Amino acid sequence: TIVIDYFFFDHVLTSTQVLGAGLILLGVLGVKLHWNIFALKSA
Repeated sequence: TIVIDYFFFDHVLTSTQVLGAGLILLGVLGVKLHWNIFALKSA
């Protein structure tokens, strides 16, 4: 299903939308990692 999803999104989304979604995903992951590190340091 991963391959099907990949090809489906690859055809439906433009490269700009993929880039935007990737940046948002990286931002969310970055915030989560930042808070996890902060929580570990304060613990």
